[in-house]
Amino acid sequence: MGWSWKLGRIAGIDVYVHATFALLLLWVALISYLPHHQLRDVWAGLAFILCLFAIVVLHELGHALTARRYGVRTADCQFCNTVAACGAGFSVGTSRSSRRSSWATRQPPMPGRTTVCC
Repeated sequence: MGWSWKLGRIAGIDVYVHATFALLLLWVALISYLPHHQLRDVWAGLAFILCLFAIVVLHELGHALTARRYGVRTADCQFCNTVAACGAGFSVGTSRSSRRSSWATRQPPMPGRTTVCC
């Protein structure tokens, strides 16, 4: 995880963010500032992105915990791993059943359901 920073550990799963996330924050700050040259617009843009990031963290942790429930070993979650496509994912280890691990990736975890309802 050369370009990733560890944010912490949640439920035994290490959470990392890639360095390109800083570029995303810088870009959002810039495009928020340029139209009206107001600092409050920058804070609003950054708050929006950070809230969106928190939702994605909860969503991916939901997948990782679902995988763990079905016997798939999960090591870590990494977020925003490319500049072109900001994405997320979790590392899986071995499982007794490939069916179980595919169920964990397809099953929408509760944070995702809650986000859709909002």
